[in-house]
Amino acid sequence: MIKKVTETRSVEVVEDIVCDQCGKTTRTDGIIEELRSFEYATLSFSGGYSSNYDGLKFELQLCQDCAITIFKNRVRDSDEPELPTKHGTYSWGHIGF
Repeated sequence: MIKKVTETRSVEVVEDIVCDQCGKTTRTDGIIEELRSFEYATLSFSGGYSSNYDGLKFELQLCQDCAITIFKNRVRDSDEPELPTKHGTYSWGHIGF
């Protein structure tokens, strides 16, 4: 026997992800709402044990343009595919700090 019930539930939905560097939206609207997506990079850092930042966690979201601007000078050559952008083409490779 299948028992059914009609109910209303509240769910948390991500409306937008805003770049922490420039404040621009990262939302790309699809033809229908189900195709909505976000184009962003997340940069996170956790302080190491016994460091000045022990136990602290930092996280920020960057739009693609800001991510390229921040990372482009730290990218090494690699066999990874190149990333075309409106500012040129960059190879992500391995990011070193």
